[in-house]
Amino acid sequence: MYTLAAYVLKKYWSSSKAMLGTNKEIISRLKFIGRLQKGEKVNTKHMYVQPDGLTTTLSRTFFNQDNRGNALTFVQETITRSFELFTTFERSDTDSDRAMCKHILKDIRQAQKGLGNLKDTYISDVKFACDMDTLLQVIDAKIAGIAGRFPELGEELQQEREAAENLSVDTAPPPLLSTETEGAEAEEVVLTGTRPLYTRK
Repeated sequence: MYTLAAYVLKKYWSSSKAMLGTNKEIISRLKFIGRLQKGEKVNTKHMYVQPDGLTTTLSRTFFNQDNRGNALTFVQETITRSFELFTTFERSDTDSDRAMCKHILKDIRQAQKGLGNLKDTYISDVKFACDMDTLLQVIDAKIAGIAGRFPELGEELQQEREAAENLSVDTAPPPLLSTETEGAEAEEVVLTGTRPLYTRK
């Protein structure tokens, strides 16, 4: 009986340790995605980035073989597991796990920037870009659903929306004004402030 109890306890601790290691790996990969810059390709086997260029192309083709398909699978699985981990921590009653929820959300939002950069790296690949857009939309939808349970996140999202709206207004093209001249000819005047920038007839 003692031997059986010891065996069960050992298996329990081994399983818990493995799960803890897996959770840390998920978070680590999530942070890794968040640090991706434009023009960087991911080596999914050894977990490092490579600058876009001929040397990297040769390396990924003949030596450390890897491709954008592996990168897509890597980021999709990491994001999916991250939200699963978030749900696990959110259901916990411990303060430390609840605190981890906020950290994971922060890392997911940072990962959105890295995903955008990865999309730009392969911007010539239409299918890859569409897959990345879909993933980013899924993340936005999930975060929107979570925001109601985390007031601070809701406030941040609202501030970002307002900033985006202000930016769109500030970057709007100057109006084109048509004024009638002698005869049937019209001229277009582009105004900047109160002074004409140029006149085109």
